[in-house]
Amino acid sequence: MKKYATNARLISFAYVLYLYLSLSAFILLSLVPKLLNIVLPLNDSRPITMPYDVYYFVDEEKYYFYIIFHIYVSVNMSLTAAAAHDSTFFIYIEHICSLFAVVGFHLETLSRKDRNDANNNLSYNRKIVVSIHAHWRALRFAKILEDIFCTAFAVQMLIVTVTLTITLLQVVLHYGDIKETLKYLAFIVAQVIHTFCYSLQGQRLINHSIQLRDKVYNSSWYEIPAESRKLLLFVMRRSMEPCFLSAGKIFIFSLKSFTTVNII
Repeated sequence: MKKYATNARLISFAYVLYLYLSLSAFILLSLVPKLLNIVLPLNDSRPITMPYDVYYFVDEEKYYFYIIFHIYVSVNMSLTAAAAHDSTFFIYIEHICSLFAVVGFHLETLSRKDRNDANNNLSYNRKIVVSIHAHWRALRFAKILEDIFCTAFAVQMLIVTVTLTITLLQVVLHYGDIKETLKYLAFIVAQVIHTFCYSLQGQRLINHSIQLRDKVYNSSWYEIPAESRKLLLFVMRRSMEPCFLSAGKIFIFSLKSFTTVNII
């Protein structure tokens, strides 16, 4: 579980760092023409650019830095909320995966313990029941997580779909302007990466939930008394149904769904 906790910390740190570096780079690129006008002025001032189309009903040239500061602060606040939401989600996923990994380890090494007491059905039954209870706790945690984030993910996927549609329209409208086209393409790539992070974590949950059947099968189950073996069937049968996270019970977050949607 410490290994998964470390992974959760690294994933969250890398994700938050990526978000804020992308935001800073996006804002700084918009400042380049204005800074060049100050450092290397030309006969005709370079046209100023905004990170996105915005109307403040004031002179944009005169209040340019104030507008940029307001844009940076407002976008940064929204990005902080998104980073907190996504980081919490990543940590929960890693915790659930660690629970499945612990259960799998106990089931896989079940017959390696108490070899001198292999006929003690009660000892094996007790260990299997503890593993089944831990498996049930992991399944319940996954179900609670699905219920909590299902609606939020549906709203996010709707927003992503709408923004991607508008951005693709802007790419078509600014087809001749390389600078504007690259800016909108960068936004599209950011949205795709955002969806990929969700899909990757969803795939990890699916993999860890169904790997228990392989853990049981790869264990020395034949060394366990026949009566105790029957208890393992409950875990294997439940592991045939993977746990997953979805957006409104419509889109299941997995690498297969991600590649299918992006190919289409």
